[in-house]
Amino acid sequence: MKMERGIRKIAVFGIGKMGLPLACAFASKGFDVTGIDINADLVRRVSAAQDVLPQEPGVHELLKAHIGSNLRATTDLDVSDRDAVIILVPTLIHDSGGKVEPDLEAVLDVARAAGRTLKPGAVLITESTMPPGATERIGAEAQKAATQAGRKGALALAHAPERTSSGTALRDIQRQYPKIIGASDAPTLERVAAMYGAINAKGVVRMPSIKAAECVKVFEGIYRDVNIALANELAAYCRTMGVDALDAFAAANTQPYCHIHMPSCGVGGHCIPYYPYFVMDAGTDTPLLRAARRTNDAMPGRTVDLLAPKKGQRVAVFGLTFRGGVKEFRKSPGIEILGILQSRGVQVFAHEPLCTDEEIRRFGAEPLTPAAADGLDGIIVCANHAEYRQLDWTELVRKMRTKKVVDGVNVVPADVVRQAGGTFAGIGRS
Repeated sequence: MKMERGIRKIAVFGIGKMGLPLACAFASKGFDVTGIDINADLVRRVSAAQDVLPQEPGVHELLKAHIGSNLRATTDLDVSDRDAVIILVPTLIHDSGGKVEPDLEAVLDVARAAGRTLKPGAVLITESTMPPGATERIGAEAQKAATQAGRKGALALAHAPERTSSGTALRDIQRQYPKIIGASDAPTLERVAAMYGAINAKGVVRMPSIKAAECVKVFEGIYRDVNIALANELAAYCRTMGVDALDAFAAANTQPYCHIHMPSCGVGGHCIPYYPYFVMDAGTDTPLLRAARRTNDAMPGRTVDLLAPKKGQRVAVFGLTFRGGVKEFRKSPGIEILGILQSRGVQVFAHEPLCTDEEIRRFGAEPLTPAAADGLDGIIVCANHAEYRQLDWTELVRKMRTKKVVDGVNVVPADVVRQAGGTFAGIGRS
């Protein structure tokens, strides 16, 4: 294919669950792509075309088709032959003396490494989600590294935030949402737009600045966090009124200006719980964001309160991942609920279809076996795995001793639990 505006060779720093699908997407459109990672074992497995992301449909097929031809993986940080360098490594937060702050060290390290060998005219692109203003700070570090290495000229810089979800990464990159782009100057903006336009069927949205592009992704996550907190508060109100919140929300959402999200036992993952901290303490007051964080952080405890377990009882937690079908545990409500139960002297068992028994034990719970399921005093469902919708809840409840089921993610058939002689409580359910 013809490469628009001179970008033909691309490097992607970070070939994990988001970076590898991106690298494969570019390779599938004829770009010459190098995936760079400090994880030597991952590089080895990618180079051998192993299925390193079985949870991401389509990625393995593209990897097998292009690795060794126009796609390669390496631990070598030299990008001197690349026309564009994309940084897609994690940004997290850390607690510094009680103050939560973004942690950009991984991105900064990569930017400095890229700056040392980046050729004149090449574009440095950040895809990692960061606080607005971070890309320019990172670009300054890369520029400093370039200058120290004897390279002259201003660095071309852009931000094109990833807008992908675990389990649908390739779909999201190629055709689900338009790509957001902000750049240091108009020519760079057009070069990067042409590059991403080649792999995204929905096209690109050009932003007037890098900071504006950074705001987009951060605001998407903050909107969801605040909306979920609203849903959780309204669900609590509906419970006192004897109203099924999900019925009320569904009816309210038939009006196009209303979009109440699903209430749940907590907000997990590596995105939504973190993004509000990217703008808190940034010079403006954010009481709404702080209130939303407090509400959502309190939901695991409120969910346990619905069960009201007694010391010594046997309780099973169903679902330790932060959401169904994705083996990711960061900020998982199920793991927090497990810990709360243990702190109350409860004997805790756990079921997680994506984990081995040994992995479950590492979280401090005993795997739920058929024998252990007999005589349970309670069940809390914390992840919306498809398997839980297919369970024989009648048989499961009949084997329980106290027969109490709490559904934190709206997957359990309440009527079936009650018909089997159990009591049911759910977040947002009457």
